[in-house]
Amino acid sequence: MSQPSLLLQKLLAGAASAGASDIHLRANQQPFVRIDGHLRCVNGVTLTEADIDAILLATSGNRTVPAGATEWEYSYDAPDLRRFRGHAFRENDRWAIALRLIPASVPGFQELRLPVAVKSLVEKAAGLTLITGPTGSGKTTTAFSMLQHTCTAQSVHLISIEDPVEFRIQAPGSCIAQREVGRDTPSYEAGLKGALREDPDLLFIGEIRDRPSLEAALHASETGHGVIATIHTQSTAHTIQRLVAMMPTEEQPATRERLADCMRGIVSQRLLPRKKGRGRVLATEVCMNSHSVKDLIRDPARLRGMVQLLERGGDRFMHSLDQDLTALVREGVVEAEIAIGNATSPTDLRRNLTLAGLVAA
Repeated sequence: MSQPSLLLQKLLAGAASAGASDIHLRANQQPFVRIDGHLRCVNGVTLTEADIDAILLATSGNRTVPAGATEWEYSYDAPDLRRFRGHAFRENDRWAIALRLIPASVPGFQELRLPVAVKSLVEKAAGLTLITGPTGSGKTTTAFSMLQHTCTAQSVHLISIEDPVEFRIQAPGSCIAQREVGRDTPSYEAGLKGALREDPDLLFIGEIRDRPSLEAALHASETGHGVIATIHTQSTAHTIQRLVAMMPTEEQPATRERLADCMRGIVSQRLLPRKKGRGRVLATEVCMNSHSVKDLIRDPARLRGMVQLLERGGDRFMHSLDQDLTALVREGVVEAEIAIGNATSPTDLRRNLTLAGLVAA
């Protein structure tokens, strides 16, 4: 085995055993890993530019870098069966690599602490379900927990369009096709257009990034398909604003109508460090579509009232992020200051925690 291969094997095995979520590799620097949200330096080795090139070649499966590419997404199956998502990019006229460790199996609802409402969102029904949150908040993990549950509990035809493919779904009773952008299809738009001709019950879109992918998701939802997708947004209201803004100004009123009609629900989330012990815990905001929610989606002037509506929507299993943060503090899972720092309204959350006796006045 070559020196770069041995180095790669050691890095990956060490990161996995330490519980790292990400590995960052740069030429002429020591590797870095992220553990429980904190970045840590791996002492004892400095990577050369040749090391990075060799590691990129090995992890990308010896595939040729796309012509003219300055960024490149791919997946990597290590010899010890660990799986990684790779992102190669140019910096200082040379390659650098970020690797994200993908768990060997898809976590279940209870393990992730997913809210009760998620079970109703994974029923085989037409409409669009969005999993949102910042980078590294576990959106893909949540989405695949939902997909794995659906494919195990029911017999469905699932087609996913991903960039790249991360988790592998195993469900003998369902027909599953996981397609990778750049390998199996040239783009999200092309993959989704083809998927609609392939008799799917359920579609997964790795990320809604732009107008074409949004248009495809809306069209699939409107034509009787269940669609689950992720998007980088912070909250329910921000998600609606972001989706509408992807469309030209003259199409935005119609887009609001389409979203109001086809949306099934939005789960916004973030990962927070646990109060005791290692690991992180999920904090969520859940919006289930209802007549009241539809009215807010249609009227941009009323969208600012979304948080208040969610906090009154307990009968539909809805809740705001700040309500879930309050529960996490009350249960002793998250430090109060961590919750306040991640709140939609930090001042209001601090006041509520103080009134509840969970924070000193």
